Amino acid sequence: MSTDNLTALCSTSFCLLAPIDDLSEFLTSTFNVSKAKIKHSSLKKSFLKKKYTAGDVLTLPLDLINNGLISPIYAGPKLEILFEDELVLALNKPNNLHCHPLGYQEHDNCLSFLRSSNPSKYYEALLVNSTSYDRGLLYRLDFATSGVLFYIKNQKLFNSLRTNFFALVKNKIYLAIVEGDFLQEGAHQHYLTPTGPKGAKMKVSSAPSTSSSSFFANLEVKKLKFGQEQNLSLLKIKLHTGIRHQIRAQLMHLGHPILGDTLYGGATSNIMYLHAYSYKIVSGDLEYQIVAPNNLFNLFCDVDRCL
Repeated sequence: MSTDNLTALCSTSFCLLAPIDDLSEFLTSTFNVSKAKIKHSSLKKSFLKKKYTAGDVLTLPLDLINNGLISPIYAGPKLEILFEDELVLALNKPNNLHCHPLGYQEHDNCLSFLRSSNPSKYYEALLVNSTSYDRGLLYRLDFATSGVLFYIKNQKLFNSLRTNFFALVKNKIYLAIVEGDFLQEGAHQHYLTPTGPKGAKMKVSSAPSTSSSSFFANLEVKKLKFGQEQNLSLLKIKLHTGIRHQIRAQLMHLGHPILGDTLYGGATSNIMYLHAYSYKIVSGDLEYQIVAPNNLFNLFCDVDRCL
């Protein structure tokens, strides 16, 4: 594909009806783009400082003029909707898919799936928490993690659940396949500290770090089955906290990395075997408990019988 074609896909042009003396101010007032966003965009200083007259053709990146919007173009597998009513929607997120985009030009995410699948139906719902790209997602799953993902379609309920997340979101159950025979069933508490470029990986310790921010991590583990031939254990994990990479880092620290989780020392596999199996939400008279099946785990054993 030529550079011209790539530019056409990532930008749009329009004819000005009035002159522009300050392009940055125009972008801020017209498209609600922050100064920081403009500064970190692909626009050159000479382009921003140039004065424009009526009739000039202006070509701008789609990420800027559609700032904050969810793209209606989706690139990924069809997602299973596990449950939906007027307040909530639950998806079965596959492995290797983002929960939400970080810009309009990103199409490999669950929110773009919703917008593309029924634009008129989900347009209003995708305005919940509109100042953030994660919109009404109650929580996030890692790119490589599969499982149940809640989207809240009502702003009032979203605010309540996010504010009181640990009190109202109960029974967060995950499944994982790990290396070795897991013999450390029970509760495990550690402290996680981001390390490396942009805190990409979590360091695990028994005490909080004195040099940087640490997060208390608490979970319970039950072994459902050990496959001696494969030297793999199927684990049921009850998550009491919700720190990024928590399950992955803690299981690695316990000497049993997740199969496919190469970031934390796991053996290479077609997917990372970590799955958000069940989440329960209780808020007043509302109660939702959603289970996300995953047939890939059945390649190891009959998960329903093990549970």
